[in-house]
Amino acid sequence: MPVDVVGDPSKIKVSELVVSQKKDRIYGIFDPDRDIKPETWEGLTDFLNDRGNLSHLEYKVIPAVFVALVKGDVDKEVLSYVETQAKRIKSANYIWALYILSPDKVSSIFLNQNEKKESYDDIKNIWKRQPQRPNFVDTYTHFTMGTIFSDLFNKDQEFKEDIHTGLVKTMSETETKFELIKAIAAFRICFPQDKSWPQYFDRFDWKNFAEYYEGRYEMLADSNTFFYIATADKVVVSESGLKLEFGEKPESQETPLPERRKY
Repeated sequence: MPVDVVGDPSKIKVSELVVSQKKDRIYGIFDPDRDIKPETWEGLTDFLNDRGNLSHLEYKVIPAVFVALVKGDVDKEVLSYVETQAKRIKSANYIWALYILSPDKVSSIFLNQNEKKESYDDIKNIWKRQPQRPNFVDTYTHFTMGTIFSDLFNKDQEFKEDIHTGLVKTMSETETKFELIKAIAAFRICFPQDKSWPQYFDRFDWKNFAEYYEGRYEMLADSNTFFYIATADKVVVSESGLKLEFGEKPESQETPLPERRKY
């Protein structure tokens, strides 16, 4: 005799099959290919490919990092410049950029563990001197703490608690979208096991945010790097680089009803 599974009271009820978006998944808030115009991508590519402007490579670092994250393309001239600067001055922004552009080269920055610890302390102390701390979001400091310096950061409990407190405060209270995505991106890299961040996206409408800095390529790349990290389904940090995973974007927030089966 045919049995209607949907009508069986011992099975799942129809009313229980409509579910809301999972709170730890941020489907569709930001898709670079959808939300950034083709002409903007073209302009960004032209900006990086302009070899008549090699004396200003520092302005190309952030756009190069964004393109590497999204497209997987690495600009060799920018990479060479970043590697030189990371070894020479060991600042958080260049160390982070090298980690994205060529993670296998990061180990060459430090001669030994002692030198790495000195760089960690220098970057940490620069952050601690900020008058706005603990809720001062110096994103590249946070990014390096959660990646290159994670072995030291995870043992530095007091500093780690300061960073966590500051980021939560910023996510809860900031009045600007830019500061919010900076804080969420930093939070996700520093505290990958803490799943409290998705709730803060509801504070703003994100429509058209990706093109807010249209024509200003360094600022556009900067904000969208944070946006891209903040909206990933999964952020994985490893010695082989930063991996951002994006799931399938569902056509509907409703779970489809099971098909009727006959047995």
